[in-house]
Amino acid sequence: AQIKIGQSAEIILDAYSTQKVPAKVDKISYDAKSVNNVTTYQVDVLPITTPEYMRSGMTANVTFHISNKEGILVVSNQALKNKNGATTALVKTGDGNTERELEIGVTDGRQTEIVSGLSEGDVVLIPQMNANGRPKGSNPFSPMGQPRPTAGGGRGK
Repeated sequence: AQIKIGQSAEIILDAYSTQKVPAKVDKISYDAKSVNNVTTYQVDVLPITTPEYMRSGMTANVTFHISNKEGILVVSNQALKNKNGATTALVKTGDGNTERELEIGVTDGRQTEIVSGLSEGDVVLIPQMNANGRPKGSNPFSPMGQPRPTAGGGRGK
């Protein structure tokens, strides 16, 4: 619903990952396809000018430019929580930490615009624990950082 014909986009070919090719949306299919209960529509994107290195069948990633805002305050989506329908973030203050309710704007999926509730320079905390109380990203089966067992297997002395 956010992609429209004529909308600007950017193509990055896997084989030329440092080269950004400006493009525009040419066609959006009327027929939906459903794969694994996900409905998709085919979108044709054409480069504004075709670079000499671009070939049919090359793997590419396309970024669609939905909106553009400058001079806005953004925070990582990892710092945001939805609490009873309100968006909040944990902010470091002089006497500890405070949870603040925020008004949010646009997002790119990684960062979200903060319309109100924070000021530039505020320190927003990102939780580093998972639901089990273990440090984020830790693997309970990994021997790294854990003491080695003293009994079982191997050769004894």
